[in-house]
Amino acid sequence: MSRIKQNDLFVFFTVLLTSVVVTFLKFKGIVNFKYENNVILFNMCIIFIYIIFSLNDIKKLLSEKDDHIIEGETLDAQEFYRKLRQSVSKAKKSIDLMSMRDSKPDEMSGVVELKDYFENIEKIIKRNNSIQIRRIVSIGSETKFDWVCETIKKFKEKNNFSMRYMKLPSNISDISTTPYPLNVQIIDGKEIFIINPKQGYMVITGKSKLNIRIKSDKIGEVLTEYYDACYDNKCEVIFEGKKIYTNRLKEIMKDLGINKQLNI
Repeated sequence: MSRIKQNDLFVFFTVLLTSVVVTFLKFKGIVNFKYENNVILFNMCIIFIYIIFSLNDIKKLLSEKDDHIIEGETLDAQEFYRKLRQSVSKAKKSIDLMSMRDSKPDEMSGVVELKDYFENIEKIIKRNNSIQIRRIVSIGSETKFDWVCETIKKFKEKNNFSMRYMKLPSNISDISTTPYPLNVQIIDGKEIFIINPKQGYMVITGKSKLNIRIKSDKIGEVLTEYYDACYDNKCEVIFEGKKIYTNRLKEIMKDLGINKQLNI
C-alpha cells in the first residue's frame, strides 16, 4: 500500500474516532461547547499535518503521466544524429548501439552531424569508465571490417566498451523477404533512436523523416530486452573486457574473402 493511502486511512480513522468520542461525551453531558471546539481544532491540526507530510506524494501523483510515450518524433538523418549526439552526451550508465550498414558508418556523405556523433562517442568511451557501451555490428564488406578493427584498436584497453558481430543472411538486401533487424540505439534504457525501420540502416533521402526517436521508460524496457536478446543470442563476441577474439575476426575475413594480414 502506498504511503499516501496509508495516510488517508490514518486521517480518516483519527477524525472519525475523535468525532465519535466527542459525540458520546456530549451526549453524556461530560463536555460543553468549549471542549467541542477544541476537538474540531484538533481534527483540523491532524488534517494539516497530513497535508504537510503528503506533499511529495501529492506532487508525484499530479506529475505522473501515462508512460506509453513521453516524447516521440520522426527525424531526418541530420536531426537524428544531432539529437543522438546530445543524448549520449547526457548518458549516466549505459549506451547500446547498432551499426548495420556495410560501409564505414562515419563516412556517410553529406552528414556532418554523423561525424560529430562518432567523435563524441569516442570521447565518452575514453573518458568515462562508468558508462557501459555495447555495440552490435554487421560486417558485409572489407571497408566495414577495417573500420571494426580500427575501432577495437582504439579502445582495446577499455573495460567499458564491447563489440559483437551479427551475421546477416545473404539475401538481407531484399527487404521484401528478409527484413533487417530493428536497428536501435538505446541511451540509459529510456531514450530510443531507431534507424529507418523499413531498411535497417541510415539512408540519405533529402529531408525525409525516416528515423524515430522515442523517450519512454516502458518502451525503453521492451527494446532493451530486444537488444539484449540480439546481443546474447544472435551475436558473436569479437571484443569484450579488453580481450580481442582474433580467431573469430579471422573467420569473418575468410567469409568475406579478405586476403591480408589481420592488423589489430
